[in-house]
Amino acid sequence: MIKLIIFDLDGTLTKPYLDFAVIRRALGITNSDTLVLDHMLSLPSPEREKAFETVERFEAEAAENAQLRPGALDVVNRLRAGGKLVAINTRNSARSVDIVSRKFGIETDAAITRESPFPPKPDPAAIEDLLCRLGVSRSEAIMVGDFSVDVEAGKRAGLRTVLLTGDDPRTRNAGPDALIDNLSELLPLVEKWDGS
Repeated sequence: MIKLIIFDLDGTLTKPYLDFAVIRRALGITNSDTLVLDHMLSLPSPEREKAFETVERFEAEAAENAQLRPGALDVVNRLRAGGKLVAINTRNSARSVDIVSRKFGIETDAAITRESPFPPKPDPAAIEDLLCRLGVSRSEAIMVGDFSVDVEAGKRAGLRTVLLTGDDPRTRNAGPDALIDNLSELLPLVEKWDGS
């Protein structure tokens, strides 16, 4: 029985709203394979704080202008109405989660943001904390995201993983348990896995 669905935020529940090319330029990141948060965490203290302030401004503005993925609110509401727990695990800020949640009326049972004491995805520690806090076993949870770090974090935590496909070819090679093109396809998957 599936009891918990953990969603990524940007690019999963919302249409992608962060322009990472612009953010990379603002932070001086030249290697396209370097993830923004990983770069910021590697900086020495004064530079790190400045980088976080820069990204926070980008995120807040983007979150204010965010649009939900088609069917996202309906999927979350139907999952919760069916007795499922819903959580968010994002590398974005708590402020971004709050803005998006209030703007669209998204209700969740828990959220892990980059301010949490856990290393960011793909480290599985945040997912393991969610499982513990919500009293759910690994076999009863699913991680849903749009990027390889979402799938890797879910797999490392022992969860089934669902990848919402996008244009980035790196995501296609992430090896999820299921690929979906839109969030409405998640509901029959959950129903199927409920019975397995």
